[in-house]
Amino acid sequence: MNRVLFLLPFLLTGLAVSGQYDYFTYENGRFQPDMHVYVFSDSCTLKTRPSVESNDIITLRQGDRLLVWNAEAAISERNGLIQYWYRVEYRTDSLATNGYISGNDLALGALNFQIDYRRDLLLFRITDYREAGPYTLTAKIVRDGKTLKTVRTPFIDYHLNTANPDYSFSVLKNIQAGIDEKSEVAEISYVHSQPEFPVGTLYLIWNGENLAVICETTYFIDPELIEFESYLIYPGREGVQPGTVKKVEILREFDEKSEGFLETERIETIFVWDGVSVRKK
Repeated sequence: MNRVLFLLPFLLTGLAVSGQYDYFTYENGRFQPDMHVYVFSDSCTLKTRPSVESNDIITLRQGDRLLVWNAEAAISERNGLIQYWYRVEYRTDSLATNGYISGNDLALGALNFQIDYRRDLLLFRITDYREAGPYTLTAKIVRDGKTLKTVRTPFIDYHLNTANPDYSFSVLKNIQAGIDEKSEVAEISYVHSQPEFPVGTLYLIWNGENLAVICETTYFIDPELIEFESYLIYPGREGVQPGTVKKVEILREFDEKSEGFLETERIETIFVWDGVSVRKK
């Protein structure tokens, strides 16, 4: 966690003080004991043993809340992704039971939106893996147990990503983004324990009716070669207008004479949110 703590100031830059930050329920490739997690799959079953062939205990639905007891040595594979099995507890007003569930059925993070007096649950999970390329992240909005909207997007475009996503993930709700009067932004942050891996944030926007991907920002450094940084600017700063955000990308190359990084390229991109989708201006 040393690198996580070191990079928290970077991850938190520009985030709303009223946001609720979830400190890595999924950390270094595993869900952590004594943390609450949510079922991502539309439907799955709690098992008597950590195996798909074992007997079913109870059927779970998307959005069901579980308490993690511990990770097992057993693993499961789905769409190229490898996750551990977990012993968990499921509890309602009338039922308390425990059993095993694959990490591939769990959301990597979740948060509640509240727009127009309705509570909507955002769930996200990595759902696909291609060697030497980005993951695919799937996010969905669940209301009263039903999926309202789903988006899929490339996520963490890095050539050393592994079949077991051994990053740490967290999510923050930014209700003061100021893009418009209603929309709220989910900021999904990731960090890796190895310094050669990138750190960054994926931004999703929700207005009670439509869910869209804004963009992803990253920070990456290869000592004595390059440093890449990108960040998002919300309306009200640096001339950014309501209904838009600005992404800034900066490339710096190592200069042997000064023994430091010098900026060699800067790209600024405006993204426009019309309440239905996001497009580049």
